[in-house]
Amino acid sequence: LPRAVAAAPPRIAQAASAGRTPIFFLDYDGTLAPIVRDPDTAFLPPETRDTLRALAKRYKVAIVSGRSLAKVRAFVGLEELYYAGSHGFDIVGPGGENAIQHHQVAQTYLPDLRTAAARIGEEVLRKYVGATIEDNWLAFSVHYRQCVGDRAEVAVGIEKIVDGVLAEFPTLKKTYGKCVFELRPKIDWDKGKAVSWLLTALKVNEASQFLPIYIGDDKTDEDAFRELKGIGLSAIVRDKAEETGLTCADFVLRDPFEVRDFLQSFV
Repeated sequence: LPRAVAAAPPRIAQAASAGRTPIFFLDYDGTLAPIVRDPDTAFLPPETRDTLRALAKRYKVAIVSGRSLAKVRAFVGLEELYYAGSHGFDIVGPGGENAIQHHQVAQTYLPDLRTAAARIGEEVLRKYVGATIEDNWLAFSVHYRQCVGDRAEVAVGIEKIVDGVLAEFPTLKKTYGKCVFELRPKIDWDKGKAVSWLLTALKVNEASQFLPIYIGDDKTDEDAFRELKGIGLSAIVRDKAEETGLTCADFVLRDPFEVRDFLQSFV
């Protein structure tokens, strides 16, 4: 993949010359904030927050994360942004002239989701030292990055527990992330659908006027990359060691620090 820092600016300049204004959609973990062993300490670097604040003065900026809405808003700490938490199941925007209706998807799935997560959590936490269960409201994350033992063997064991419980809950599904299994409602909704909904809510449905730009680092971001094919640009955040993996992204950025530098070029 071409590097975004060099290859994207000409494409963006071409769009700008045609009157298209960028609108940014950004994942959080691994994109804006570095991946850390303890997900509760994935704090946003102050310099990145300053960049986002400056970027939002010129363009619309949305954070699209698997974290709960409350958690990702607390991490970012900027009220002027749009947020899509729980993999896009919970969407909110700033107040004032940029306000949008608070949009929540699949709340009726919450009882099953919580019951299944409790059962999985009980067994996983008993068997695997270092595993954690994170409540992201309309998604639960089973983290195993800090587990003791061979990581591949741990992943196989935890996935077996997850699959065993989910077999009893046809309303739910499992998705994958970096050292994490996600439990989510089994409906046709994902980060790509959330981006599409936001574009419509923001009245950014005229391709000749706007250029959506999505940046993310994980498998769940591929849904957004696909959604924007042909109408926007996307960049995946990954280092050289991960380059062989298939992706629908147009460009690559090496790490959250290069993401910040890329965003800074717009302000």
